[in-house]
Amino acid sequence: FFGPQHYHGVPALVKDVSTDLAAYPAFARLSIAGDVATARELAQGPAEENSFLGWPLLIMCVAAVALTWRRAATWALFAVGLVFAALSLGREIVVGGRPTGWPGPWRWLSELPLFDAVVPTRLALVVVPVAAGLLALGADRALAVARNRPADATGLRIATVGALAVALVPLVPRPLPAAN
Repeated sequence: FFGPQHYHGVPALVKDVSTDLAAYPAFARLSIAGDVATARELAQGPAEENSFLGWPLLIMCVAAVALTWRRAATWALFAVGLVFAALSLGREIVVGGRPTGWPGPWRWLSELPLFDAVVPTRLALVVVPVAAGLLALGADRALAVARNRPADATGLRIATVGALAVALVPLVPRPLPAAN
């Protein structure tokens, strides 16, 4: 880490770019449910809307954990998601665009070699596949219950697909705005 062509850290301009805790239940500005004003308040720019999962998806992730809590994969995903979401909050936790004064867990790692070259908000990108994994486990469990209950199978399948749609459709991207 200290050989030729090494460098230390990232520029001060991006060193403390972290995730606003209120961004996780919010929607990205270019998603169907997104709002430009809210996204502008919660992220440093459109490229940093890494954590905008939306409240329906977060609720579905909690439901998936509840449905599959006995599986080791569920707890592994949940732990990884929680750790990376917490680290993405940076050195000081910000909620709704306002610093809280509460120290974030990133402060313990931010000066260590390798970690000093990481922009904290990018750690929120790990939470996206974690959410996908939890949704997959939850949907698989719900569909397994449907297979074991033939009388209720159609209703359970429709409810599963409906719940997934409610969680994911608001995240569908809108077309990029064009200007002359």
